[in-house]
Amino acid sequence: MEPLDSWYQEEREFIQPSEFLLDPTGKVLYSSYSDGPIGRMDPNETYSLVQYLNELKAKA
Repeated sequence: MEPLDSWYQEEREFIQPSEFLLDPTGKVLYSSYSDGPIGRMDPNETYSLVQYLNELKAKA
């Protein structure tokens, strides 16, 4: 929890979602910290983002 700077909810005793999109070297490209049922990374949208980033990289 601490290395990710995630939020711990003491009342329910769990770490709230902390999601990251990393490049092949481990660099954080995007991150999402949620404290409720919305705001999480959608798998299909994340896949589309990865495809888009790969297209940009191929054009460079």
